[in-house]
Amino acid sequence: MGHPMSTYDQWKSTEPEDENEQPRTLEQERDDFLEAREREQAAKVVLPSGLEVDADRNGFVGRYRGYEIRRAPSYAPYSWQFAHEDYDGAPEHSYGPPADRRCGHEQTLADCVREIDQQIEEGQ
Repeated sequence: MGHPMSTYDQWKSTEPEDENEQPRTLEQERDDFLEAREREQAAKVVLPSGLEVDADRNGFVGRYRGYEIRRAPSYAPYSWQFAHEDYDGAPEHSYGPPADRRCGHEQTLADCVREIDQQIEEGQ
């Protein structure tokens, strides 16, 4: 079993093999290298342990300790949102915050997992 190509190998493989082919400019080589590095970094998705991953018609769904984690809508100022599977968003009183505090939002999956762990430890 071979090793995956490193960013440098991906970049190096873009060099012309034919001697008659025009040499690439430094800008083209730099752009190819940066693109290969972005692809490599995008492929490195590290999921927190204990997180079950699934997908539905709305995209990625993660389940962790009774909570569901989803990608936030594109207009939201955060990237991820989560709520307990038994979450009840009904307010304590009219126009008030929800009585059930088992929900939240964060910028990363790891931050969601940390917040969920904290909520469970605090008994929310």
